[in-house]
Amino acid sequence: MANSAVSARKYRPDTFGSVLGQQHITKTLKNALATGHLGQTFLFCGPRGVGKTTCARILAKALNCTNLQPDGEPCGTCENCQTFAAGNAFNIHELDAASNNSVDDIRALTDQVRFPPQTGKFKVYIIDEVHMLSNSAFNAFLKTLEEPPSYAVFILATTEKHKILPTILSRCQIFDFHRLGIAEIVEQLQEICEAEGIKAEEEALGIIARRADGAMRDALSIFDRIVSFSGKSLSKEDVLDTLNILDDQIYIRLTDYLLEGDLAQTLILLDEVLMQGHDLGMLLEGLAGHIRNLLVARQPGLGRLISLTGKSLRALEEQAQRTPLSFSASALNILGETEAQLKTGRNPRLFCELSLMKIALLPQAVNLAVSGTATLPHQAEAQKKKAEPAEIAPPSDKVTNQSGEGPAAPPIARVTRGSSTLDDLKASVKREETIAAEARQIQTQPATQDMIPQLLAAYKESLSQRGKIILVGSLQEADIQLVNGCIEVHVNGSVAFSGFNEDKPTLADVMEQALNCQPELRFIQREQPPETAKKFLTQREYVKEMANANPAIHKLMTAFGLDAD
Repeated sequence: MANSAVSARKYRPDTFGSVLGQQHITKTLKNALATGHLGQTFLFCGPRGVGKTTCARILAKALNCTNLQPDGEPCGTCENCQTFAAGNAFNIHELDAASNNSVDDIRALTDQVRFPPQTGKFKVYIIDEVHMLSNSAFNAFLKTLEEPPSYAVFILATTEKHKILPTILSRCQIFDFHRLGIAEIVEQLQEICEAEGIKAEEEALGIIARRADGAMRDALSIFDRIVSFSGKSLSKEDVLDTLNILDDQIYIRLTDYLLEGDLAQTLILLDEVLMQGHDLGMLLEGLAGHIRNLLVARQPGLGRLISLTGKSLRALEEQAQRTPLSFSASALNILGETEAQLKTGRNPRLFCELSLMKIALLPQAVNLAVSGTATLPHQAEAQKKKAEPAEIAPPSDKVTNQSGEGPAAPPIARVTRGSSTLDDLKASVKREETIAAEARQIQTQPATQDMIPQLLAAYKESLSQRGKIILVGSLQEADIQLVNGCIEVHVNGSVAFSGFNEDKPTLADVMEQALNCQPELRFIQREQPPETAKKFLTQREYVKEMANANPAIHKLMTAFGLDAD
């Protein structure tokens, strides 16, 4: 079986110009090479798979290139460049700090630094994952990094800069690599597909780019795996099957069911997803991301924050226009709570189903808060159409009976389907925008002295029915005053004060039912008098106080001739 190089190695950049998405670094290095203003210690830091080691190797090749181009690029044709390309360069050393992280390893390296290069101008040391060095190894490396020989260049690479000692950082020129954009990865994958003669759908490459999370090496690894599965034709379905991820259309269908309040279809779709072997956590995470995209799509100028392309993006934008903002915000809160429950609960499917049921009931809850009925919007529209009167067609002189003679037949009733007028649409939009405000409206009026007994009786009965006996006792001991139209209830102790504040939602319902209004009511915690310092009594003083407080003890002491001592 013939061996073929993986794409990450086959298409690895060999010049600064071919490095993807790191122009702020490659331009700096090329200018430094062209002008000769080079440091001797470099630190390349950033996420995995974004080109740190690649840039280190290109820089090492350029340092010893005998025919360096005016723009700082290595020629690739001189003896040193060809030796490097063949992997036989004796003046370029690569060290893996993850497996060579001891003091002895660093001492062996510093011993090698003392000898000048056999060929070329520089001896270049590329140390990958340098943050894995121990503290002792870092300390042993300090002096060499601070005053290296003129022919020695160190290029350190790491994914975790915060683990490197500040004394090391102060001796390096630091270059921060950033994650690659989805568009950049897709463009690079398209070029590779053209070179390999592979037909690939744009949406399929977009899914690979999103899954790579900004790392080109990860994208190429996923690309190789899918090509091994699908061959020369790469479709969206192949990517979804190979990576075992859900299609964006699943989230669009699920959101439609939730907006319609269709519990049956919601649970059926959930069961289909589980039967395909997908994870519940992945489903909820994907749904939360989809609802987040719906919120972003409603804001003008934020389309670049959505990592979708093609049909999926158009379907998302269409669904965003008919998704209320209040629905999206409440759904995200529910999904966030459910994600925490999944980590500790024993029945994750139950938590998932309950969360989807809550989201599906959101439209009914909003409609109930606005109109007092739990009718869904699409149900209300159907009822409206059904209740519309039939439109009567105007009579015609030419209408006759079937025989062609006699008087004209009676007019025929023609029923037309109702359609929303512009005024109806405007009213609907206005109602949607004022849902939150209308839900918070409370009928308030100043309190009167006559309201206090009626309110106390109703509230005590409510507390007794709910078994909150402690609050009933605290309410009986409370001092109730009417101050500027506000009922002030002064209670003893922080426990009673906290209990009444937590019970305020129920108290609001009690006031609404008992008084048909909600006067302003405020609970105030009484200030406790400061405790006086305890006086420590002697035995004689204690006995005297007991005798003075209890005549029987005094009589006993007199009868037996006892003294306080």
